[in-house]
Amino acid sequence: MIESLFYCIGLSHKTTPIALREVFAFNEEEALDFLRGLQALDITTEAVLLSTCNRTEVYAIRKRRVDETVFVRTIVSLLATEKGRTENEILSHIYALVGVEALHHLLRVASSLDSLVVGESQILGQVKAAYRIAVQAGTVHGLLSRIFERGFKVAKDVRSKTGVGVGEVSVGSVAVDIASKVFSDLKKCSVLLIGAGKMGEAVAKTLSSKGGTKVVVANRTLQKAQEVAQTYGWEASSLDALDSLLFSSDVVIASISYKGFICTKESLKKVMARRRFYPLCIIDISLPRVIEPSCSTLEGVYLYNIDHLNDIVKEHLRKRRISADMAERMVEEEVKTFEAFLRVAEIEPIISRVMQDVEAIKNQELQKARKALMGGVRSFDEVLDAFASSIVSKVFARPLSIIRSEARKGNSDVLEAFITLFGVEDGVKDEEDTASDERKQTSTETDRHL
Repeated sequence: MIESLFYCIGLSHKTTPIALREVFAFNEEEALDFLRGLQALDITTEAVLLSTCNRTEVYAIRKRRVDETVFVRTIVSLLATEKGRTENEILSHIYALVGVEALHHLLRVASSLDSLVVGESQILGQVKAAYRIAVQAGTVHGLLSRIFERGFKVAKDVRSKTGVGVGEVSVGSVAVDIASKVFSDLKKCSVLLIGAGKMGEAVAKTLSSKGGTKVVVANRTLQKAQEVAQTYGWEASSLDALDSLLFSSDVVIASISYKGFICTKESLKKVMARRRFYPLCIIDISLPRVIEPSCSTLEGVYLYNIDHLNDIVKEHLRKRRISADMAERMVEEEVKTFEAFLRVAEIEPIISRVMQDVEAIKNQELQKARKALMGGVRSFDEVLDAFASSIVSKVFARPLSIIRSEARKGNSDVLEAFITLFGVEDGVKDEEDTASDERKQTSTETDRHL
């Protein structure tokens, strides 16, 4: 049942510092490799890997024969191995949720209620992308597929029926808010936006709405930078000119997928010397981070990362608390409804197998009945009666044998289940009432006769 088979195993911004979270970020190719590796271990029937800037989580259905502790440790071990770490390095940061807790967590994640910025819009797309990768890997198809599809529906309902997502709210928009607080008028600031992917586009949209006009979009692919820049009438550049761009900027927002640091302490030290240490605000919302953390020690450099956004996040959460509470109630109600659905869905294969067995008995007896009729020795009524009796006898042979065996052991649970399934209790009561009425009637007639 879902209480013991559905798991969420992972780490997030609530349990893990950014220095470790960024190590466990998976790109699409790495996610495919992980899922295929997990599939080869033969401990799950289905699995999805969700990896965002704030979490890395494995949602999986455990095979019944696999021990629960072994299951969790195996997944943690695979996560560690994939990133060249040991289990001990991450065990204290890992959470393992099971059954209803895992379901509740997934619905909250998809609905952006567990996000660093409650109400942010990117997470649903990220969950859908994780699901798509799992489909590509061939690791999602049955129960987990239904769970995720339900999560998508709940997230859509939360956004459409509550105010939790009203306004532009995302890690990117919070980054722009920080820049707005450091420099009160973004119109007068020179802003460098590093990255033109989905997060970069979201930042660009917020920058434009906040009045940013002197913006340069820099990206590894110049064409993509130009596409984003042209939308808002900004300039575009390749990363080759990064030192020059840093020299002429007031604010830098980095949101790019990049292995290693595009800006090191040594390179930025030279840039700051040329700037005569004029203040430079850098907000690195990339994961892994692309601005070397030690840059924060340089004079004039104000470096922020995702974990520094908490104060503004709390303000967003305060404003959205009423809507968030409503969304939480929607999620809880959906968990109850879907939990009941899943419990029924999980026994459907068993019901199907039982029906197949009964169907096989019917077909076997039907064949025997046809032969008997063709022989012409027995009448139609005799054959029909034998056909029906044989089916009843064979269908109930094993259940009745078990009931009698358990009764001899003093186990009444199976008998109680049988009574419930077939409504025998009411029938027994009716028979007892009828017998009682007959006894009363007989006694009355006897008294009258006497």
